Amino acid sequence: MTEQSHSAQGNGTLSVAIFSYNRGLYLQNLLVSLTRHMPLVQVTVYDDDSDDPETLDVLAKCDATVVTCRSAQGLRHGNLYRNMQRALDECETDWLLFLQDDTQVVRDLDANTMGNIQRVFADPDIAFLRPQLFKGENATSYFDRTTPDEATRIYRPKLSGKNVQFGLAYCDVVLADATKLKAVDWQFSRQERANQEQARGLFKHMPIMGDPLMFYCPEVPSYRDRKLYLASKLVQRRRGGRVVAYHPMTVQAQADFLARPLTVPPVAEQFLEPTEPDVVRPFVFQDYSRNRWLTALYKVESRLVRIARGIKGIFG
Repeated sequence: MTEQSHSAQGNGTLSVAIFSYNRGLYLQNLLVSLTRHMPLVQVTVYDDDSDDPETLDVLAKCDATVVTCRSAQGLRHGNLYRNMQRALDECETDWLLFLQDDTQVVRDLDANTMGNIQRVFADPDIAFLRPQLFKGENATSYFDRTTPDEATRIYRPKLSGKNVQFGLAYCDVVLADATKLKAVDWQFSRQERANQEQARGLFKHMPIMGDPLMFYCPEVPSYRDRKLYLASKLVQRRRGGRVVAYHPMTVQAQADFLARPLTVPPVAEQFLEPTEPDVVRPFVFQDYSRNRWLTALYKVESRLVRIARGIKGIFG
């Protein structure tokens, strides 16, 4: 990373909020990637009351600011949206990058990228910028619904306002113009679709970074209702607890990535190399999605949990 990049990061324009629960090694992987690629950016971890000893050890030893949030029972995504609201309310920078513990920053945040972000957010009707590479499974869909804009290195949605499609107005992992959100008294809802609808009513659309900074780790342990299901436990046992992450882009790989024309979409499977050789392609992002029988086992257990919760609700 160049000194120019360091200077661009050190101006107080950008901070990072990470949302964490019981995935300590993945959180550590994300923090290492931030130190590698964004060393001067302020980082705060909003932890959803983790109780896993390994996670607690990572939280205790990390250099980031850690905020422990009271757990929420019965919510599919735990305290995610309440914690996102807290992060926005406490943000003291112009921009806030919302990340989750199973993501990874994969390249340096350079001065040119900072300049491109500045030009995007100069539009008063844009408050969200999508920072992740395309998933192979939906890359064509995103590419077809956007227009490459070489001037600002973004993929600009073809539709705007109430007509913009899901995923092109808002997403949970996002770079936000915190100043604009506070100006309209943005309040996170408890569902991603509700936040999408709110964004469609307030802003034009959400462009996608032409040279994305981060992506989701593949095949991570998947918590639902703060519970790790049997299918995930089986995969993690086979993995021996190893994190499935990505090798950082080399200096040459980053240069090639930034120099490519935007007619070449940033598909993760083409530009990222997983640390585990047996990762399924196209990438899947819940560990139980590796194959059909694990997915079936997850669905059965999930159904049984919902039935048990319903019975408990009836009989107290």
